[in-house]
Order: sequence, then C-alpha cells, then structure tokens
Amino acid sequence: MPSFADLARRLDLATRALDGVVEEAGALEGYPFLRLAFGAMGRPAVLLDAGIHGEEPAGPLGLADWLEADAAAWGQRIRFTILPCLNPWGFERGTRSSRDTEDLNRHFDEPDAPLTRLVTKALEGERFRLAVDMHEDADFDTCYLYELKAAPPFAGERLLAAAAAAAQVGVSDGDEVGDFRTTQGLIRPPEGALRPEERRGWPIAIWHFAHVTGHTVTMETPGRRPLEARVRAHRAVLDAACGFVAGD
Repeated sequence: MPSFADLARRLDLATRALDGVVEEAGALEGYPFLRLAFGAMGRPAVLLDAGIHGEEPAGPLGLADWLEADAAAWGQRIRFTILPCLNPWGFERGTRSSRDTEDLNRHFDEPDAPLTRLVTKALEGERFRLAVDMHEDADFDTCYLYELKAAPPFAGERLLAAAAAAAQVGVSDGDEVGDFRTTQGLIRPPEGALRPEERRGWPIAIWHFAHVTGHTVTMETPGRRPLEARVRAHRAVLDAACGFVAGD
C-alpha cells in the first residue's frame, strides 16, 4: 500500500494539472486534512469523499486514478469539491479506525467531533447537486450502494452498472446490511429514514444529506475482490456520476 504522503503527491499533481486548487484545510491526528477543488464555476456542483475507513483503500486510490486519467473530460461541465482521504492515519495502517476514534463515520451528529468540525468548515456555504461517498465492504464479493434522495430521478442503477462492469462482479441482492437489505444492489431507505434528526450516530452521508445536498450516494465495492478491480469500480462510478449530473 502507498503511504499517505505518496497518495497526497498524486492528488496534488493531478489536481494542479486540472488547474485546480489543493488546500490543507486543517489537520487530523497529525495529518493534513485535504480539500481539492477544480472545474468550471457556475456549473453543477458535485462533492466527492473517500477513505473515512482506512481499511477501504480503493476509494482514495480510485479517486486518484480518476483525477489523473478521466477528470479532465468533466472540468468544463461540473464544479468539483473533493475530500479525498478522510482518515489518513487509518489509510496508512489499513485500519477501519483512526488513531483517536473507533469509527469516524459514526459521529457526524456531533458538531464538536474533530472530523465533523473539519468537514463543516471545508464545506461551509456550499450546496451540491450530488455527493458521492466512496466505501468498500470487506464481507462482500458483490457491490451495492445506498442512495438518499426524496424522489426520482435516481442515479443508483447507473452507478451500480458501471461498478459491476468495471470490476466484473455482480450486484448484491437480498443480503442484509445493518438494518437494511439489498434489492438488486440498491438500498434506498424509506421516507422516514430521510429525517436525519431522528437518527443517532450519523455517517458522513447523512450529514451531507442534512446540510449540503438533497442527493447522496454511498458506493460499496466488494472487499473480497482484488484491489485493482475495486479501484476500477470506483473510477467507473465517478464517471457514471458525472454523466448523471451532466445529463448525458
């Protein structure tokens, strides 16, 4: 696995090649908290985040590949804000937890939690057409996703198809995931679940939905598959998400 420093160099070079901005928007557990931005002002805005669980490296790595190879095709049509590695400490060590928190993705209903504060500041005043939250599931050899949106049009089917084709895997169907069950790869919580104030232990996707967007997708690639396949899947999902937002 690459170090966080190696990943950060790739992200920096790729973003600057896109005439974008790389910002250290604070620090978390001794590592810089990175915020990237590129694309045309006044275009639909998309938020991307990855790496909140350190043992899920395909998200940050797929994002880096996409920035290097694919992102230029979308820069004139979409404005991107990217939080590329939300748990650098865990990324370097291959652990779900961070140094100080067992699971960073269960504290986004706590305004004073360190990562919540950083994300809140980094996205202050922003509003996005779509947020894509990049994850993996170590217990699966098929892919699935969560989609939070009150009404159609939905992006889930398109993103799942792209991921499955790129990784050459199937989609989960009828599998239990926490309180939910997949249906042809999709988890779309019922209307009541779209009321964030009724939940506790928010993941970042619910924070996004509550504060900066009306449409959040959490992509889960199959952790039992080779890393290269999972990276391809995330890269394909990002292109599919851009096509959805751009209306292609």
